[in-house]
Amino acid sequence: MKRSLFVFLSCIFCATVWAQPKLYPLTRSLEKKDNSALRNVASTPFLSTLKLPFVHDFYTTYFPIDTIYNRSGSSSNPITCTTQRLHGLKDGDGINIEVNLDATVQSPALSASLEGTKYVKVLSKYTFEIYNDQALATMVPQTGDTLKYARINKIGSMITNIPDTLSFYNDQGGALVSPGYAKNPISYYCVTFDGLNEQGVPYNLTNALAKGNTDKLTSQPFNLKNYSPDNSSTFIDYLPSDSIYLSFFYQHAGFGDSPDLNDYLYLYFLDKNGVWNEVWSKEGTSDLATSGTFSYAMIPIKDPLYLHDAFQFKFQSYGRQSGSYDVWNVGNMYMNTGRTINNPFDHKDICISDFSKSILKDYTAMPYQHFFTNQTAFIVNELFVEFTNQSLDVTTVYPRFHLHDNLGNNSITTSNTESFPVPISRDSYSSPLVPSTLTNANKPLYITHDYVLEDNTLIDRNYKYQSSSNKNNLLLDFMSNNKITTGTTLYDYYAYDDNTAESAFGSNAAGSKIALQYKAEAMDTLTDIDIAFAQSKGGNLDGLKIYLKVWNSDKTIELRSQIITIDYVNAINCYTRYFLEEPLILQAGQVYHIGYQQNFNMLLTLGFDRNNDHTDKIFYSVSGGSWVNYSTQPAVVTGSLMMHPVFSKGEILLSIQDQPVLGQKKSLELYPNPASDQITVVSQDELSYKVFSLYGLLIDTGTLSIEKNNNVLSLQNYASGMYIIVGSDKNNNTYTARFIKE
Repeated sequence: MKRSLFVFLSCIFCATVWAQPKLYPLTRSLEKKDNSALRNVASTPFLSTLKLPFVHDFYTTYFPIDTIYNRSGSSSNPITCTTQRLHGLKDGDGINIEVNLDATVQSPALSASLEGTKYVKVLSKYTFEIYNDQALATMVPQTGDTLKYARINKIGSMITNIPDTLSFYNDQGGALVSPGYAKNPISYYCVTFDGLNEQGVPYNLTNALAKGNTDKLTSQPFNLKNYSPDNSSTFIDYLPSDSIYLSFFYQHAGFGDSPDLNDYLYLYFLDKNGVWNEVWSKEGTSDLATSGTFSYAMIPIKDPLYLHDAFQFKFQSYGRQSGSYDVWNVGNMYMNTGRTINNPFDHKDICISDFSKSILKDYTAMPYQHFFTNQTAFIVNELFVEFTNQSLDVTTVYPRFHLHDNLGNNSITTSNTESFPVPISRDSYSSPLVPSTLTNANKPLYITHDYVLEDNTLIDRNYKYQSSSNKNNLLLDFMSNNKITTGTTLYDYYAYDDNTAESAFGSNAAGSKIALQYKAEAMDTLTDIDIAFAQSKGGNLDGLKIYLKVWNSDKTIELRSQIITIDYVNAINCYTRYFLEEPLILQAGQVYHIGYQQNFNMLLTLGFDRNNDHTDKIFYSVSGGSWVNYSTQPAVVTGSLMMHPVFSKGEILLSIQDQPVLGQKKSLELYPNPASDQITVVSQDELSYKVFSLYGLLIDTGTLSIEKNNNVLSLQNYASGMYIIVGSDKNNNTYTARFIKE
C-alpha cells in the first residue's frame, strides 16, 4: 500500500564516507524513462488566445471572476458569469458557488438559493450561464445587483503540481507548483524551477556537474494586436492607457538549493517573427540572508514587435542539470493595460499566504483511537491565518475559520474583524480552538480546515477605471484567493511531516542507523512503517537490502529487526509501506524509535520536510558509534523526517503482548501460499495458533499437529486478503508467518 507524498529529490555522486548523516538536495523519483525524449516533446496547441487582464497566483481552484450579472437585466433570465481566465467548462459541468452578498442586501434566503451545486451552459470560452439542474432546464435567476462577490469553482477541481494548462503550455517544461519550497510567499502557492523535469528526473543523468537550461514555463498566447504603446511618463487613474506590463514576484532558494553566480532565471517574450527575446534576467547569489525574501519585477510590453495576435512569455531557469539544484520560486503574475512604472504596485489584492496546517500540537496526523484518549492534550490552543495586502486601501479584513469532518460534523466556526497594516504588508489573525466539539465517532476522521477572508465592500477590487464617466467598467475581482482549505488526518499513523519534502537526509557510511522518535499515546499494535526513500547524490539503490528497526526509549534494545528492500517508487507522490513480520505492541505513554540500518558505503536518504521542525526527534549512529541527536549539531537545518509508524486502528494483538526475545522467534512454513480453500502448516511440534488480520483483529484460534493429521487450516470462512498466523509450542517458542487468502 502506498500513501501520497509530494516529494522532491536530486542526485550527484560522492564517494566520501561522511562522518555523520547530513542534508542533500532531492530527486523526486527514479523514473525508468528515456530522459532525452522528455526534453523534445512538442508543445501542445493552445486552446485559445488569452485576454487581459491576466492574473495568476498558482493558488486556487476558484475562477477569477470579471462579472456576475443578469444578461438582460430581467429576473426571468439566468445569472451569467464572465471569468478573467479561460474557464475550460463544457455544457452540463457542475460548479460550486459560495456567495458573499453586498453589505446593503444581506439576504440569507437569497444566499441559500444561489449557493451550492449548480450547472453551466457555456456561452463562450470566458462566459457561462448558471442553472439549477444538469439538464439546464431550470435557471438560477438574478434579482437586481444582489451578487457583489461570489467564489465559483468546478466540482472535482483540485490543486495539482502541474501549472494550469488553460494558462500555460502543457509542454513538460518541468516547472511545478509547490507549496513547500518558497519562504514567506506573497500568496501561498508558487511555481518552482530547478534541475529536474516534471517526472522528477534530472535533465542530465550522465554528468553530475553539467549546467544548462533546466525548467521552463510558457504562457498560452495573448492577442495584443489591437493595443498600441503609451510611452508617456505620467499616469492618471481615470485616464485610459495602453501601456502593458507583466509583473511578478520571484525568490531564489527559499527552502531549496540556492542558485549561485552564473545561475540564472530568464524571462523571454515571443515577437511577431516567432523569435524568443530575452527581456529580463536575474543571476543567483550566495547571499543566503536574502533567500527568504521575494523581490518584485515589472516588465513593459511596449515594443511593437510584441503587439501581435500570438504573444507569449516564457520563464527559463539555467543551472545544474543533475537534480533539484539552483531553485527559483515565482508567484503572483499580473499582466494588464493601463499600467506604469510610476505606480508599480497596482495589483490591489488581499490573499492568504500561510495558515495552520494541522489542529494537532506535535503531529500532522495521528491514529484516531489515540487522539480520542485525550484530545484536549493534542489539539493546538489556536489556529492562525496569515494574509498579505498588496496595496489595497482598506483598514479591516474579516478572517473566518471553519472546521468540519468527513462525517458531516461542524466543529468550529469563528469570525472576527482584524485591523490591517499599511500596504504592502503581512498580518495574521489567531483564534482559540475549542476541542470539545470534536465528537468521538470511533471512526477515522479527516478534519477539514477552511480559512476565509470575508469580503467587505470594495475589498479585492482594483481601483483603475477605463474612463472618468464609467468608473465601474473595470473593477477586477481578486477574491478567488481569499479562501484555502487543508486538513488533519486522524487515521492509523503518526506523522510529523506535511507529506512534502524539500531536502533529503541520510548517510553513506556502512553501519549507519537512522531513528525517529515517537511516543505511543495509547496502547496499540505497531503493524507497519511508512518510509519515503529518496534518491539523492548517489547511485541507484533500488532493490538493495537494509534492516528495518524498532528500538526502545533509549535505543539500547532492538525490539524488532527485519530485512526490507529499498523501494524508490516510480512516482512523485508515494511512500513505501513496510509490514512488520511480527507486529509489536507499544505501551501507552512509552517512547519508541523507528528507523533502519544500512550496511553499505553508498548514500541512502529519505525525504526531509523543511516546513515542520522536529529535529529533536531525529537520531543517528554512524558505524557502531553512539547515538547523536541531530538537533544538537552545529548549523543544523530544521525539518522533519518522512517516516511514519502505522498502527492496528486500536485493535491489540493480545496473544503476543509478552513479546519473545528475537532469538526465540521462528518462521512457519506454509503451503500453498497464496491459498484459496486451505493451507498446510509444516511443524514437527504441536502448535496452538491464532490468526490475525494485518490490523490486529483476531480471526481464528486452534491447535495444529502433524502427528494427529491436523495440520491443515481451513480458509473457507476467511475473506480475501493477507493474514498473520502466530503459533506457540510447548516450550513457549513463537512461530509466525504471513499468508494470503485469494
